Amino acid sequence: MDRTSIQQKADQCVKCGLCLPHCPTYQLYRDEAESPRGRIALLQGITSGLLEADERLIGHLDNCLLCRRCEGACPSGVEYAAMLDEARTELTARRHGRLLDLLTSKGLLDMALAVGRGIGRFLPQPDGSLLAKLLPLVPQQKPFSLGTRLYPALSEPRGHVELFAGCVGRHLDASALEAVITLLTRQGFSVSVPPDQGCCGAMHAHAGEREKAFLLAESNREAFSGRADAILVTSSGCGQQLQQSLEYPVFEATAFLAEHCHFPGLPPESLRNTALYLPCSLDAMQQAGSVRSLFGNLTGEAMPEIEGFGCCGGAGMHMLTHPQMAQQLAAPVVEKIREEGIDTLLTTNSGCALHLGRSLSDAGLFVTLMHPLEWLQQQLETTR
Repeated sequence: MDRTSIQQKADQCVKCGLCLPHCPTYQLYRDEAESPRGRIALLQGITSGLLEADERLIGHLDNCLLCRRCEGACPSGVEYAAMLDEARTELTARRHGRLLDLLTSKGLLDMALAVGRGIGRFLPQPDGSLLAKLLPLVPQQKPFSLGTRLYPALSEPRGHVELFAGCVGRHLDASALEAVITLLTRQGFSVSVPPDQGCCGAMHAHAGEREKAFLLAESNREAFSGRADAILVTSSGCGQQLQQSLEYPVFEATAFLAEHCHFPGLPPESLRNTALYLPCSLDAMQQAGSVRSLFGNLTGEAMPEIEGFGCCGGAGMHMLTHPQMAQQLAAPVVEKIREEGIDTLLTTNSGCALHLGRSLSDAGLFVTLMHPLEWLQQQLETTR
C-alpha cells in the first residue's frame, strides 16, 4: 500500500459532506463510517498510524461498492476510487483470488459452467460456496464466439469499431453482442472482435489485485489496435475500467449508437410496461445522457427510469460477498418495478441484470431483463 499516495489523495478531501446524499451505503445505514467522507478519515487514520487496520475497520472499507457517485458530487476532485483501490491492495487482496481467476479466465469459466455448481467443491471456502451461488444465475445459452474477427459494413461505409466482449460477458451478454454487430453493420460500421482480448480487470482492481489488473490491461492494450473509431462494450462496468486502462476512446455501445446512428422512429406504445435502469457505472463513464437520448429520439418520449439508492448492489462480486447488503440495495428498485407494473427492464450492465434478475425472481416478479440494444433490434425487426 502506497501510504504517501493515499495520504495525498485523502488530503484533498475538505470534509464538506456533499458526497453523503449520493453514497448508497450511507443512504442505507446512515453511518458516517459507511460514507466516502468517513472512509477517507479511516484511511487517514491508518496511513498516519493513529488507527489499526482491524477487521471492523476493514469491513467499512470493504463495504464500499466503488460506484463513484461521490466523485461526481465532489467539488475538490478527490480520486476516491483510486485511493480505495490502492488501500485494498494491502488490506483485502487475495480474499477471493482463486474465484476471481476462475471467473475471468475463458477456459476455466467455460469448464465451470459445463460442470455446474459441483465444481465449487474444488475451491477453498468461502470461494466454493460463492461460485455455487453464481453459476445457476448465468443463462444457459451459447457464449459469444471470438472466432469471427471482422464483420463488414452492410451499407455505405461510415466507420470502424472494435468490440469488447468481456470474460463473464461472453456468457451473459451473448445476445446483446450479436445485436450490436447487427445494428452497427446495417448502419455502415464494420466491427472487429480481437480474438486475444481478455478480462477488463475491474473485479481484480477493486479487490486489491492491482498487479493482476495491470497485466490484464497490458494484454488488452496489445489485443486492441487503437486504429478504430472507438472500442465498444455492452457492459458499462467493463467500460468504466477500460476507460481508465486504455488510451483509446471507449463507449458503452448504446451511447455510441445514440451519437452516431439514425434509426427509424418507433411508436410510443413500444415503451409500454418497459423501463430503463441506468447503472452507476454508466454515470461514471459520463454516457447516461446519450443512452437516454436514444429512446427520446426513437419515440418522441422519454423512456421511464427506475431508480433506487444509486447502485443496485451488484457491484462486481459484491452481490456474492455481501448478499444481505446487496438485497437491501436492490429492494427499492424491485418495489418500484412492482408498483409501475414493469415487465421489461433494460440495463447496460450485465452484473446489474444478473443481480436484479435474481432479486425480482425472489420477489415473485417475472420481468424480462435485456440490454437496450437487444430490445432495439427486436423492435426494429417487428416494425420492418
